[in-house]
Amino acid sequence: MLNRNPLMLGIVVLGLFIVTLFSTCSDNVDVIGPDEMYNIIEYDITELNYNELPYAGHSLASFDNYPTDDKGVMIYIRQGKRYYHPWQIAQKAIHFLDSYVQTNDPVYLDKTELFANKLLETSVKSRGAVYFPYRFDFLLHDIEGEKMVAPWYSGMAQGVGLSLFVRLYRFTGKDEYLKTSEEVFTSFTHLKEEGDPWVVYVDEFGYLWIEEYPMELPNNTLNGFIFGIYGLYDYCLVNNDKKSKQLLQACLTTIRQYISEFRRESDVSLYCLKHQIQSSTYHRIHIKQLDMLYRISGEPYFKEMSENFYNDYHE
Repeated sequence: MLNRNPLMLGIVVLGLFIVTLFSTCSDNVDVIGPDEMYNIIEYDITELNYNELPYAGHSLASFDNYPTDDKGVMIYIRQGKRYYHPWQIAQKAIHFLDSYVQTNDPVYLDKTELFANKLLETSVKSRGAVYFPYRFDFLLHDIEGEKMVAPWYSGMAQGVGLSLFVRLYRFTGKDEYLKTSEEVFTSFTHLKEEGDPWVVYVDEFGYLWIEEYPMELPNNTLNGFIFGIYGLYDYCLVNNDKKSKQLLQACLTTIRQYISEFRRESDVSLYCLKHQIQSSTYHRIHIKQLDMLYRISGEPYFKEMSENFYNDYHE
């Protein structure tokens, strides 16, 4: 393993973001934007078996425990109005697909494709990228002044949507799903500075973030960031080009650099850095997510922090 200091991963040069490469490899790592650069540790990404992947191996999906439209697609009811909720639709579709993988029952695949097609039907395209909009306003943490105004976009929904279309391609071989996954992946290459919509940005120290709630002042929400990473990882498994691997490694690098700031020793971890809110539910999610990042990257610090989070608080 590489000898890396967890307290010092990047070198900041005033006025210029420089790619910091911690690797035995002598090749330079490119950057996605012509002007933006960010810190990268070059991890050897592990190719996990399907049953080791995020979202795999769950109990079989149900068909009747949620409200639907007249076609059977899940809807979200908010203040008496009906919406298509992109994260819910993508997550449920992945659950159907996992059930199909377990049983080979085509009914599950039909449901997966029904949900996936609705997700794509309700999407928008911008600068060659597919985005999944939220069509309702949302007050984050019920804090006045922290309103996500419709239509808004989320790096978490983009990540789960990317996982969905990548896996549909893997299990059906349909080129249309590969094309869609490429377009969703492109949404992770458009930085905040390029204009709306956006779900990724580079901070003042040159670290790349996926934002669950893209705002002018970043929230840095941990679980949503890592769900976005899962999508990038799925994409790398089928399209392991330099750009996709670089983006995945940059995001892993950011988590490694900042994860200690989410920790509260002997207590519940922070949901996000901006509001310093703690949640035992999301703390449990963080523990599992950090262990998954360890399995994806082989980085022992993720395993160490997963164990630290668990020891800090568990029920």
